[in-house]
Amino acid sequence: MTTSLKLSEVLFALQDYMTEDGSLTSEQTEFYKAFRERMDGFEGELLVDNIEQMLLETREHVDGIPDEEFVQMTGAVLDRYRNDNSDGVSEEARLAEEAKIIEEARVAEEARLAENERLAEEARLAEEARLAENERLAEEARLAEEAKIIEEARVAEEARLAGQEGMSEVERFTEEARLEKEARLAENELSADQSRSESEPQKKSSDVLERLAPLLLVALLGGAGMYLFL
Repeated sequence: MTTSLKLSEVLFALQDYMTEDGSLTSEQTEFYKAFRERMDGFEGELLVDNIEQMLLETREHVDGIPDEEFVQMTGAVLDRYRNDNSDGVSEEARLAEEAKIIEEARVAEEARLAENERLAEEARLAEEARLAENERLAEEARLAEEAKIIEEARVAEEARLAGQEGMSEVERFTEEARLEKEARLAENELSADQSRSESEPQKKSSDVLERLAPLLLVALLGGAGMYLFL
């Protein structure tokens, strides 16, 4: 029997097992396609160990095939291959082979679950790190906003105080000018009072002279008349 015929027999055996109930599941179809690709790429003499290895490798890359179904599928393919080649494998050897397949499938499943768990843990840690980073950035933004508000309030307060100081300076200058004006007015008024005080005696003397002038004139005229009469 040629190698190509052996390949065909293995694939037929797998098809017979999958179609026993008259239908194929999507997982079985995917498994068959993947296994056939490995078979087509095989080179050299095809042995039971090669078929078993390809079945295990296909199982690692195709999800959805339960362990029990995979064991039955492998047994059907390998038994058919052994029968076709009349290897005369004993029942004890067959059971040992099945046990080996089961163990390898179990180990492969554990490895797959462990890998999935590792990836899930990495994803969880990455998400926690992302959330922590977002929280840190949000806290930094909050503190920066608070610092900005405090600084704006400080600048506004300084501007307000500076405005009050400027207003006080203006008021001081205004008050000084008012006081200076009042002092000047008071000084002017005092000078005016002094001038009035100095001019009043002269005015009084002038008034007296004006009142006495007629009398003096009469007196003088009277004296002259008496002199003429004498």
